[in-house]
Amino acid sequence: MPRDWAAVAAPWAVAAALALVGAWIVVAQPVAFDDAWITYRYAENWLAGRGLVFDPGSEPVEGYSNPLWLLFSALAMAMGVEPYAATRFLGAGSYLVAIAAVGGGLAQHARALGPAGAALVPALGCLFLPAGLGAISGSGLETGFAGLCLVSLGLSLLLRGRSRWTGLICVVVPLVACATRLDLLIGVIAVSLADLVGERAKRLPDVRRRALQRWVPLSVLLAAMFGFRWSYYGAWLPNPYWAKGADEWHLVAGASYWWGFLRSAWQVIPLAGLAVFGALSARSWRLRRLCLYSLLCFVGYGLYVAKVGGDFMQYRFAWPPYLALSAGGLAGLSELARRQVAPAALLGVAIGSLSALPPVLEHEYAMQSLAEMDDYTRLGLEVGPALDEALPAGTRVATTLAGTLSFGSSLHIIDQWGLNDREVAQGESLPVFQRGHYKPATEALLRARGVELVIHHPQVCACDDLCLEDAPMLFVRLDATRCLQGFLLSPGQELIDRVCSAPDRFVLHGVHCGR
Repeated sequence: MPRDWAAVAAPWAVAAALALVGAWIVVAQPVAFDDAWITYRYAENWLAGRGLVFDPGSEPVEGYSNPLWLLFSALAMAMGVEPYAATRFLGAGSYLVAIAAVGGGLAQHARALGPAGAALVPALGCLFLPAGLGAISGSGLETGFAGLCLVSLGLSLLLRGRSRWTGLICVVVPLVACATRLDLLIGVIAVSLADLVGERAKRLPDVRRRALQRWVPLSVLLAAMFGFRWSYYGAWLPNPYWAKGADEWHLVAGASYWWGFLRSAWQVIPLAGLAVFGALSARSWRLRRLCLYSLLCFVGYGLYVAKVGGDFMQYRFAWPPYLALSAGGLAGLSELARRQVAPAALLGVAIGSLSALPPVLEHEYAMQSLAEMDDYTRLGLEVGPALDEALPAGTRVATTLAGTLSFGSSLHIIDQWGLNDREVAQGESLPVFQRGHYKPATEALLRARGVELVIHHPQVCACDDLCLEDAPMLFVRLDATRCLQGFLLSPGQELIDRVCSAPDRFVLHGVHCGR
């Protein structure tokens, strides 16, 4: 029979179109997160032979929670590539591969519909229209890569049981996922459960083989990671786990987080319903397993994120499992279209339309928008080098923007939120939970650490109209008209001498050079 080349090319065309649209969105919405520079700071010190530490000579504390991403950053820096450019490319590229794979898979399963398969195209909007989904993938953090890991785990269930690629993927993807972020273990558990529940009874030996392929190497990796963490850092889990209050239960904040996300992404409801439909009634057992996995993954992450109270970066934690749910929901949609095209088309239009709704941020527990996060980061990239040039080397500076102010700097930076500081992370919590900002350093602790200058989140004001407060202050001139606000805490003599000898670079308030 003659081959229908149009039908053969359709999945590839859909995948390519999604990748192009996704790339345009990432380029059009550049976003950078300060936390990425914390990872770069560790990579910078490691490459320089100072160890996996935030500040050279300080106590080793694991202030990052993305080991493989740190290795990517270090490799880029060793090759002379700017780390943000490298990780932005890798994160955004991972997102593009994920949505291309899901969209191409939908087109593949809809080929039997012929021209009627075009009715499902609007549903693909759930892969690129949600505000923040594409932009965050290029933020410098591992969010897009984490999404690709979860999607890859799900799509591995569509492979033939004894294919050599199945065995390789069963081994590699769980290893890569858990080396990137430990919480991606939820996805590995979900894919294992879906594989067991969704498989036909006569193929149980294949399930056992795939389970061994996933869990034996992964167990070795996890043992090695925990062993290294304990021997090097003296802790079983990364320090941000305590700094962000993840060791406690914050279910009210978590429920508020998911309610806010739902109001930003109502398409989750039809996607989840279609995933349930596919898990229960798909004719292909592989498709049933994918749908079941997407539900287990999303629910598992939902419980975990609800427990820790969510995150403050405009639903960053929600997007990787959302991509997994989209894969299952679209698979269920293709199964519905095989039976009744009209209802499937209507649902596809609804999913695409809901995906285009503007974001609804939940501010009660200190969530920040992408614009706020990016503005702080861009300012930090300007302020960090200016401080490093103006202040004496080794000056102790406390800030809540520790990433960009520390990278490439000779200053001693103390994170006021304690991500890379064990004493702060184990200290007193705020009376009211705030996502990511739950364990502030006290003034007494900062004085005990010899902090000379406190920046907080950088505030820039006009040099001829200084933003003054009733406290000893130091303003650093960024240019002829703009001054950076700082608070003097326990300034050393070297800092005072530098400031007093360069009145064109600094403005003092509440402190006199003659004293």
